[in-house]
Amino acid sequence: MFDAQRPAGASAGEAAPARWLPGGRLAPAAPAIAAAALVVFPLVSSNAYWIRELSLIVVLALVVSGLNLTFGHAGELQFGQVFAFGLGCYVTMILAIHVWNDVAALLLIGGMVAAAAGALAALAATRIGGWPLAITSLLLIITIPDLASIFPQATGGLNGLIDIPSPHLVGQAVDSTALCEIAVIVAIAWFAIYRNLVTSRYGVVLRTLRQSPVLAASLGFSPMRIRLVAHALGAFPAGVAGCLFGFISLVVTPSAFGLSLAIGVVAASIVGGADSVYGAIAGAAVLQLGPEGSLTLDRYAPIAYGAVLIVAAIAFHGGLSGLGQTAAARLGRRWRGPPRVLLGDAGASVGGAFTEALDGAALSAVSLSKSYGTARALDDVSLSARPGEVTGLIGSNGSGKTTLLNLICGFGRTAGPGAVRLGGTDITRLSAQAIARRGVARTFQTPSIPRGVSALDVVASGRFARDPRGLVSCVLRLPGYRRSRHADRREALALLDLMGLAEVADHEAATLSLGARRLVELARALCAQPRLLLLDEPAAGLSAEQTRRLGEIIRAIAGAGATVVVIDHDFAFVAGVADIAYVLHAGTLIAGGPAAAVAAEPVVIESFLGRPSAPAERSHTTQARPHRTDAIELSRVVSGYGNRAVLRQVSLRPRRGEIELVLGPSGAGKTTLLATIAGLVPLRAGTIALDGRDVGRLPAHRRAAAGIAYVPEGKRIFRERTIVENVVLGTFPLSLSRRERAALCDEVLSGFPVLQARSAQPAGVLSGGQQQMLAIAQALAARPQILLLDEPSSGLAPSVASEVFQNIRRLSDGGMTVLIVDRLAREALAIADHVTVLDAGGVVAACAPEAYGDPEALLTARLGEG
Repeated sequence: MFDAQRPAGASAGEAAPARWLPGGRLAPAAPAIAAAALVVFPLVSSNAYWIRELSLIVVLALVVSGLNLTFGHAGELQFGQVFAFGLGCYVTMILAIHVWNDVAALLLIGGMVAAAAGALAALAATRIGGWPLAITSLLLIITIPDLASIFPQATGGLNGLIDIPSPHLVGQAVDSTALCEIAVIVAIAWFAIYRNLVTSRYGVVLRTLRQSPVLAASLGFSPMRIRLVAHALGAFPAGVAGCLFGFISLVVTPSAFGLSLAIGVVAASIVGGADSVYGAIAGAAVLQLGPEGSLTLDRYAPIAYGAVLIVAAIAFHGGLSGLGQTAAARLGRRWRGPPRVLLGDAGASVGGAFTEALDGAALSAVSLSKSYGTARALDDVSLSARPGEVTGLIGSNGSGKTTLLNLICGFGRTAGPGAVRLGGTDITRLSAQAIARRGVARTFQTPSIPRGVSALDVVASGRFARDPRGLVSCVLRLPGYRRSRHADRREALALLDLMGLAEVADHEAATLSLGARRLVELARALCAQPRLLLLDEPAAGLSAEQTRRLGEIIRAIAGAGATVVVIDHDFAFVAGVADIAYVLHAGTLIAGGPAAAVAAEPVVIESFLGRPSAPAERSHTTQARPHRTDAIELSRVVSGYGNRAVLRQVSLRPRRGEIELVLGPSGAGKTTLLATIAGLVPLRAGTIALDGRDVGRLPAHRRAAAGIAYVPEGKRIFRERTIVENVVLGTFPLSLSRRERAALCDEVLSGFPVLQARSAQPAGVLSGGQQQMLAIAQALAARPQILLLDEPSSGLAPSVASEVFQNIRRLSDGGMTVLIVDRLAREALAIADHVTVLDAGGVVAACAPEAYGDPEALLTARLGEG
């Protein structure tokens, strides 16, 4: 089983984290015993059939492992492994026939030839990615017969190579048993290398590339170089397997490397687990032995492989290795008891992580401009930031803040003669990874965390570029690598402790809450010891306590000497942490100076908050409303995740045409409540009734069709689709004609003028706030009876948030029932008809909004009694 170091402060009684993440250790005894058994088997067995089958399983496992490395770990969707397999086989067998047949030399040559072909595939990956790359690489397999026909004297043409000699090793003939021994030993060596690679720093880097090339570049890694390593290493074992296959079969024909084998390799990868090391062996064994189990099934291998793929995708996630991991996790929970709940407010003293000074560098951005088509995102913007100070950057949605950060980081080029200087050095034309290596670290508006990586290794990845170790050092675990690995863990743990997240250090970071992921991302940026730190919306999604602590951390970072630039829509937060503030509006810099003075300027107030106006009155008070029936009723609802119950005996009765505001401290169960109503979190006990009909056992899509629309936190839209196409997707639960659907979309977009004006543009070009508005518009297109809004103001400027809240009020007045969870409690309270307060998964108060008119009462409702 997997073993990882327990983080400081974790108790012996807490549940074990996911031990199969990069950096974890498989107990040495298990693979060692399996390897010994495989080595001994050919020596003690006299069964030629099973010796041959073991040899072929090893060959297929080598090919599958290369696909797992390239696709499962690096996310490079290319299925040309069979081409590398065939290339290694033909080259080595031609050499065996015409030059010499020493198996050791030919194994190395086969691997090197395939690795060279993989490197060429990496060049293609920079131009075409995703499915186009997969299809292109798959088409390479079709060319194998044609390539064989072009050189018939060397390859034997379509008839293939039939006079392959038996292999030799240091002058001695190698029989089938010895060849099986060689195959097993080679596979053991490769899988040891493969395992060391993906559980080392390189494994984290590969998964970072899979998550986002932009993220990889922002950490100082070249996406091109990582792709080159991934494709070359992934092809190497396929070339080695080709040499083994040629000597095992002694006959090589083009038909042996067809689409049937390509489908089989993919099937074996999925069955074993695409992101698993040893899953490649299990998948290869299943797929090699399966078709051999019936004399007739071998003719229909592609159909069998396809069926296996479908069953594997439906029956179990993560393949056979995923099943084993799930079983191990359940046994761990049963052995150690239920997991502890992380409160997220503990940690070391804020100054403790910055005992050493940070070498800050002054930032000077001069005359930066950027356009997207005809839209001007930035227009001649200049600003500066100094070491030891926090520089705030504020502005309404779409004002160009993130675009400015991207230009500073190298993710885009300024239009015109603008320049970016860091510490007096011009970095305008440098690549993003080169800028990162010069000490520029950043966070993203939406946290970018690679899947399958522990929080500890995510944070540690920030220091990889400043303490690089070569591939050989990582694979062989040389002393230099071990020292770096120890330093990685020590610094990462210190930063996680600073963030109050030390107890989840060995848990998968991507599964943490939004607020925790933001803090992990900040810790990753700090681990790089940046000279310039750029923070894009760092406080979005954080609780009040986390936001306060974040402000302290940012001030401590600046106090240690770093240059810090912060973007955030929380005006009070920026004003509280920033020394200097700049204000953008419509791509233009309209103000700059001391934060307190800038906040008071009328032009800033008007652009950021909107024109002053009298507080909006409710269309009618709760008392003046006529009697309304219950729209949805929750009775003694219990739900949660895994073995942990989050909601405990929650009862709620929102009325038709009213707005129900759900308040409570972080972790009280507010988001879980909305997700349970929407059907995304299973109901364990209790009932959920919509218009008297029990919908608590219906799947999520049936609830959506019944009139429940859920807008989760995080701007979950289709960024490649246009704005209007996103809204059209929301209408699919309705039976409408094409004309009716178009009219409904126009009606919905009319409530969001900024979206309506850009309806033909891809959603990905919208600002974060505009994307949030589009997510709400998409939900409204389903004409729901019940609208569930989780943090609808997240990422919105106050003026836009106010507009959204007023739109919600109008929807309620039109008869729609709305449940809101939002951090802007005062603004949401102004439109609410009823308030429910959750704490520790239960309802602690249910009353009219007027009960929270007192600021102290509202603060208690938002943060809890403590």
